[in-house]
Amino acid sequence: MTQAATTLNELLVASPGQPFPAEALGALRRQLGEFAVATNLDCLKRHEAITIPEGFAGLLFEGIDLRRNPDTTLPQVDEFEAGARAQGVHDALCWLFPWLRGVVHYRKDDFTTAFAHYSTAFELAKYRAGRNQYKLVNQFVELACKNDDARAIRKGVEWAAYIGVRLRWLRDKEASPENIEFMRHMMKTANYAHQL
Repeated sequence: MTQAATTLNELLVASPGQPFPAEALGALRRQLGEFAVATNLDCLKRHEAITIPEGFAGLLFEGIDLRRNPDTTLPQVDEFEAGARAQGVHDALCWLFPWLRGVVHYRKDDFTTAFAHYSTAFELAKYRAGRNQYKLVNQFVELACKNDDARAIRKGVEWAAYIGVRLRWLRDKEASPENIEFMRHMMKTANYAHQL
């Protein structure tokens, strides 16, 4: 697999934007096997299909700055979302806008409304939010605790375990009913507005 990847990469560098020569692929298949070559070709094809929209990084960082700013308002979030839509980046950042709205409501201690937005952000962020999952998942679980939503707590705990995110007050402990109840109690009373 590694040798096939290296050889295919060398072919890409030698002729960027060109299809692989059939004779080179045939020789590679005979030498390394169909599986190694086909798997690497499939991976390359998938990477070609996924392009990062222009302006994505800048808007992501702008959104993170809005999240960190304690003075962010709902009209600012609306304006930010409209700008992302105008630049064609809305779909790639669809999870960020409800998260920002949730943060604004959280800072006003409106945990019910914040939870509604966080629930949307939590679902949309799956397989999209990268390292932002840590804060988002922890905040989602915290708001589920504040809203006494046992089903959402369980969903958050399971998703965190699946992606390897450590939850506050649970960390490396087993997700037993007792440990989850302790976490629920602590998160229900704590306020992490300073960490948003």
